[in-house]
Amino acid sequence: GELNMQVLRELRACLVRAGGNALAAEPDHWGLTIGFGRLLQAQGRLDEVEPLLRRALEGRENQLGASHPKTLASVDNLATLLKAQGRLGEAEP
Repeated sequence: GELNMQVLRELRACLVRAGGNALAAEPDHWGLTIGFGRLLQAQGRLDEVEPLLRRALEGRENQLGASHPKTLASVDNLATLLKAQGRLGEAEP
């Protein structure tokens, strides 16, 4: 409802202020990026979610390593999205 739209506007403003490069480099922003993606996904706005999840995954891989639990959670988030889009075959092993 209206509250979700307000939250979306605020999150989008935070992400814009941080900038795309900052999101990939700042651990504090990964959770915000993922949360924003989940909210968009819940609203069925799947096309807007993928770049956010990929950005968070890239940041976590670069900063934490590929086998870190938070990185693996990001892999799962992306796989879940691809499955919801009927594109699970595109998920990397």
